[in-house]
Amino acid sequence: MKNRFAPVLLLCASLLAGPALAQASGRVAVPHRDFAGVPAIDAAALSGMPGARAVWYPVSETMLLRVEGDPSVEIRFNAGVPFATVKGATIPLPLAPQREGGAFWVPRIPVVQALDSLLPGEYSWDAQAGELVWAPEKDLVGMSVAPSDAGTAVELRFTRKVKWEKFFTRPTFVLRFDDVALPVDTLPRKFTTGQIRNIGAIQEPKSAQLSFEVNHLVGDVTVEPRDEGRTLVVFFHRPGEAKKESPAPAPAAAARPDKLRTIIIDPGHGGKDSGAIGLKAKEKDITLAVGKKLKAELEKRGYVAKMTRSDDTFITLKQRPELASKWKGDLFVSIHCDAIAGDAARKAQTKGFKAFILREAESEEDKAIARRENKFIDESSESGAKRELSPVEWILLEHQLNLYSKESEHFADALVQSMGKTEIAKNGSGAGQAGFYVLVGAFMPAVLLELGFISNPADEKYLASPQGQDEIAARIADGIDQYRAK
Repeated sequence: MKNRFAPVLLLCASLLAGPALAQASGRVAVPHRDFAGVPAIDAAALSGMPGARAVWYPVSETMLLRVEGDPSVEIRFNAGVPFATVKGATIPLPLAPQREGGAFWVPRIPVVQALDSLLPGEYSWDAQAGELVWAPEKDLVGMSVAPSDAGTAVELRFTRKVKWEKFFTRPTFVLRFDDVALPVDTLPRKFTTGQIRNIGAIQEPKSAQLSFEVNHLVGDVTVEPRDEGRTLVVFFHRPGEAKKESPAPAPAAAARPDKLRTIIIDPGHGGKDSGAIGLKAKEKDITLAVGKKLKAELEKRGYVAKMTRSDDTFITLKQRPELASKWKGDLFVSIHCDAIAGDAARKAQTKGFKAFILREAESEEDKAIARRENKFIDESSESGAKRELSPVEWILLEHQLNLYSKESEHFADALVQSMGKTEIAKNGSGAGQAGFYVLVGAFMPAVLLELGFISNPADEKYLASPQGQDEIAARIADGIDQYRAK
């Protein structure tokens, strides 16, 4: 409905956009009723709003809505005609205006939606009171909370760049804003993150304040502006996890172990998640076959190898790195096959392997690969088919990235060198980076390896063959040996 009646909404907004409307809150009682299921209001009653005027012409049964003092801006309704005329343009309406009982009924929803979405204020319909309600526009339009092992990120989204200052007098952290309107009545008050107990909000004529009551699980609190100052990310660090001004050297625990021992093999997809499908093969079958061969090869070389799945079982993207950390792995390698849509010529041209680490993508192609691999974020939903890591999630990952990003890069380089000895060529440089959920939470050097394009006939034939799988497993094991030796 919004798109269909957009021209009407714009005009209504223009008519009622007198300066007084943005200056104060208020409400006006408006007669209302339904016509054939369509809610309607008496247009004449809108004259009760500051800056608006309704004019009735009884001979032609026409109602004009005008901005007071500017008769050139108007919208015309005619009784019985399901259209509105706006400066010569004819716009359809969901209800033909009705003259009945001394009132002139017009569709309510388009008018209220226009006020709420386009005017410098907030407008709503109070069904119980039968009143149109307006208030000054709220600058804070969104808040999200994301807890993690490193702390809690609270993202505050504003309609514009805001001026702020912070104060931290334990146990209260305060953000104070200049010339900002907060939705005081609708802000959440209680939190269950374990770090933030509750939130308070104070609105003053020329300023506003948010206060967070925290407990002993909070060390430092940092505020990072984003989106040109329209978004603030407030991070409540756990003790010992405070954000440094510059990256600190990775602690000894993050360094490459002298005796690299436990390798976690993650065959991608499985069960109801087939992954990409080629002319004959399925990604989930290839990754499992290569994973089993890799496990056997690593065990022959003296490693301890564990697989996140050893049969055609579905495991969520969240569970896979959790298993790796639970098993105290020294390396994590998630095995996948790439794919591309298009005609036969495009599929034949696009081929090659690529080793990815967890870092923000630098190309749209790598983002697209991550979105495909992120399809099944949890066991019950496919709603995340195109999900990417959000700015808040990247902040939460900072600790993991500081510890393992460099070592993951070394591991990926070693895999690129060893995989280059297979029949499958590199895809580009052979190395990439993107926000793969399967790598999130793997507290060890971790790589997602796309073995090749299952959509490419030559790659698929090699990937699905026992000989190709044997060689790939051996080359991945060689890469692990090379990484260990560096």
